[in-house]
Amino acid sequence: MNKTVKIVLFAVAGVSMLIGIVVALGFVCLLSMSGIPDVQTSEHPQAYAEAKPLFSGLPSTASNILSARASVGMGGRASLYRFDAPADDCLAHAQLLINRSNGNSDSNQQVSTELIAITASPEPLAANMRRAYGLEKVDWFDVENVRNGFTGHGPPSGLSSFWIDTDRNRFYYYWTD
Repeated sequence: MNKTVKIVLFAVAGVSMLIGIVVALGFVCLLSMSGIPDVQTSEHPQAYAEAKPLFSGLPSTASNILSARASVGMGGRASLYRFDAPADDCLAHAQLLINRSNGNSDSNQQVSTELIAITASPEPLAANMRRAYGLEKVDWFDVENVRNGFTGHGPPSGLSSFWIDTDRNRFYYYWTD
């Protein structure tokens, strides 16, 4: 084989390898942006000691703690949690979230420190949102069953919502970007 043929064959092999690498990287990128949610949910209600490392400021009286987190690649993230505790502890947790949100925000993004009384049952989380994040099987986040209580916004930067059910002594938290 002469030198020119060897150079051409080497160049073809190199270009083929480069094309293979580009195709593989493209596939990985498409997979990461494909919208297939990565979902983590509580398998069972957790006790305070089990859940404490996951949630900063959780009241020590919290029980029956359930959580779900989802990520959809570049499509966003969602976080839900719920726990049972005496109403006063739920209210204190809400205030902690408000203070945390306001402490991490500039004055234009401050959330109200006043909780809003619930006068009508809240709307359930939108089905299309649950589907988009792979959370359609999360049946324990039933804010639509809150009859009496309070609602407000918390961190980050007031983008989350929370509800306190004072009849069932239950706290709900929801955030998505």
